Amino acid sequence: MKSSGCLLILALVACQTIMVDQNKDEDRQDQQLYSNLVVDRNGIPIPPMFRPAPPSNTTDPYGDSTLVEASDPGEDGGLGYEQPDGEDPSEDEAQLPLPPLTPPPAGNSPPTFTEAPDKPLAMYYDSSVRIPILVEEPDGEPVTVAITRGKRPSMELDDARVFTFTPDSTLADRTIKVDVTATDGFHQTVLTLTFEVLNPYEGMLNLGSYSIDPYEAVVSYDPYCAKNTFYGQDIDDYLIGFPDLIGYQEHNEGSEWGDRLFACTVKGEIPSRYITWPQAKRACENMGKRLCSFSEFKTACADTPKDKCNWDKGAPYASGGAPECAATTGTFDMIGNLREWTTELRCEPVTENDPCHEQCLFLHDQAWCDDAAKLNTLRTEKPLGIGFHQVGGFFGNNGEWYAECGKVESGLAEEGREGVGFRCCK
Repeated sequence: MKSSGCLLILALVACQTIMVDQNKDEDRQDQQLYSNLVVDRNGIPIPPMFRPAPPSNTTDPYGDSTLVEASDPGEDGGLGYEQPDGEDPSEDEAQLPLPPLTPPPAGNSPPTFTEAPDKPLAMYYDSSVRIPILVEEPDGEPVTVAITRGKRPSMELDDARVFTFTPDSTLADRTIKVDVTATDGFHQTVLTLTFEVLNPYEGMLNLGSYSIDPYEAVVSYDPYCAKNTFYGQDIDDYLIGFPDLIGYQEHNEGSEWGDRLFACTVKGEIPSRYITWPQAKRACENMGKRLCSFSEFKTACADTPKDKCNWDKGAPYASGGAPECAATTGTFDMIGNLREWTTELRCEPVTENDPCHEQCLFLHDQAWCDDAAKLNTLRTEKPLGIGFHQVGGFFGNNGEWYAECGKVESGLAEEGREGVGFRCCK
């Protein structure tokens, strides 16, 4: 009896040991299984049969976030996406609450977006684009419009329903998506805007404290500067929406998405001319750049051999067409070819019909130009002409008079001439 009881006890102990080992094996299998699962919005692992397929480009549908495993849900509240380093994880998931929907009356139609971009918009960081959000409500119901996903600090949707985006360098070489939603209380219609953010420094020369384009600019409607997309090479054929007569305030609102023109630096193309100062400024800004100052031009122009440049040929060369007309900095055609707009404004002593205040408004705001003391800082003691400095001389018969790095002519901001071009700095 005793030996039988001992055998029974030993059998029970062995059985418990086997069961414990089996439970440990199952736990390890469960941990291995669930360690690779994507989590849902509440942080709960999703089994493979219910898991949504990951995007083919490994990015989420509203930006360039990377899918993560359930074992490392990141800081996005368990949404299954991890934001890039240095970016606020709430930006791609920010939700602006909209009024709750109610059942629509019979035959009621949803609001629709009109004239919105139908493909990704390429733009350069530090540039700005404006997109009027036009909504049609067939049944006349009041419509609320809001950014509902992908909102970033560099985006704004104002009371006039104009969407503005000014990406900074942290978004370079990324695809950015943002949802704008229109609701009439019965329906919600979503417009997804997509932006390809490009690097403005590509192709520029680094001169230490600033960068400059190596060639005089040719204006294009294509942000990638493709061939046969250029304006102003032979005639003034710029788009109607490309600004001629606008002041400081309007020039700091950014371009509407359909009116953007870009200042390209392309070897082998006739540079754009007949261009006004506001147009040149805007074309640089659409590239994420700016017009060069007079001192920047003069520095980059140093040691350009005048006798190798086009200051008397009667027509402009293609950019780089005089290969020996090059500065030691790597810039071309800074003497001759086209004289170039800069940001330097100079006025004469006060006269009866003094246009200095009018020209000032292209460069500064109303309050600055209304300040007599500040306006006087733009004046010279001797009459030298009124307007913005145009530097370097040009291809015309009198081009030699100004074919030096430091010699300037003055031009009114609103006047575009056949011998005037520009280039951009940053």
